Amino acid sequence: MGFGVWSLSGDSGPSARAARAAHRDLIPGDASSAEGTHVKGLVVFGTGDIAELAAYLFEFDFDRRAEAFTVDDDYVEATEFSGRPVVPSSELVERFPPESYELFIGLAYGGINRLRAEKCAWARSLGYTLPSYISPRATTFPTFEHGDNCFVFEDNTIQPVPRTSDRRSPANPKLMK
Repeated sequence: MGFGVWSLSGDSGPSARAARAAHRDLIPGDASSAEGTHVKGLVVFGTGDIAELAAYLFEFDFDRRAEAFTVDDDYVEATEFSGRPVVPSSELVERFPPESYELFIGLAYGGINRLRAEKCAWARSLGYTLPSYISPRATTFPTFEHGDNCFVFEDNTIQPVPRTSDRRSPANPKLMK
């Protein structure tokens, strides 16, 4: 078995990665999803480093270009960020309706899980689905289940038992930190 990437069968290398990719849960709305499936547009909440990185990775790995960024009205500092429009959140549904767009909450993770959970709940209340970004260069197992708005970078190994979920939501506040 090689270092870094491994599978349940003990195989490593490109064929093992292809086998894992074939069994990996598809990212909701991902451009690599089933043929003929309409892929919704993508908007990213936030105008910080994580939002910019998320937009880059969705485009680089999945050919899903973030068409805009959005922030709460009080935080709009410019009309453009990273070459895309910044839409005040009060205008989001009108300009980028949930029937046609998904919304990724691209907020930093250091100590603000509660804010991210609140923004995810807000987005769901407006009717948006929340795509996840699972790097194709991350090691996952066929049994891996992820929830909404997950962000798993390259070179991470997600063991076969854990599940990411929406457990850090206001509906289950005792798990929020």
